[in-house]
Amino acid sequence: MEELQVVAQQTPGTISWNFEELKERLSAEMKRYEEIVYTDENIKEEKSDIAGLRKLQKEVNDRKIEIKKTWLLPYDAFEAQVNELKAIIEKPIAMIDEKVKDYEARRKKPLWKESGHISTRRRRSCRRQSGKRLSEKSIRINGSTPRQR
Repeated sequence: MEELQVVAQQTPGTISWNFEELKERLSAEMKRYEEIVYTDENIKEEKSDIAGLRKLQKEVNDRKIEIKKTWLLPYDAFEAQVNELKAIIEKPIAMIDEKVKDYEARRKKPLWKESGHISTRRRRSCRRQSGKRLSEKSIRINGSTPRQR
C-alpha cells in the first residue's frame, strides 16, 4: 500500500481579554469581604453576599465555557472528519481480523475434539508414559497426562 500522510496546518491563536483589569478590580473588591465581620444579627447580609459572589463566579465560568465552545469549533469539525477516516480503515481491519481469528481457532482445535474421541494410539502412548489406564478426560490436548500429586 502506498504511504499515506496526514497533512494538517494548525495556526495557534490567542484569546485577548481584560484579565489584568478584572484581576485588580476583583482583588480590591474581595478585600472588602475579608474585613467584614459577620454575626448572627446580619445573617441576611451574609446570605446576600454569598449569593452575589456565587453569581459573579458563575458568570465568569459561563463566559469561559462560551469562549471554549467557540475556540473548539474548528477542532470538533476536524475530529469528526478524522473519525470518518478511522471508520473507513476499520472495515477491512475487522474483516481481516475475523479471518485471522477463525484460522487460529481452526488451527488450535485438536482433531480428537472434532471427532469426539481420543485416538487409540494417543491413549496407549499416554498409558505407557504414566503406567496407568487413563480416561479421555485425563489426557491433555497436547497428549500429556496431568501431573501426579
